[in-house]
Amino acid sequence: MEIFDLFLSLKDKQIDIVMNKEIKTMKVLYLNNSLMLDEVLS
Repeated sequence: MEIFDLFLSLKDKQIDIVMNKEIKTMKVLYLNNSLMLDEVLS
């Protein structure tokens, strides 16, 4: 049971890490798009 709990918590951590990476890349992409739009509009 202990090992299973440990495994689950590790899995949760991995998911958190993946989510964080996804969110960061989304933000970067969004920022890049905003900058490009600004240049096009100005």
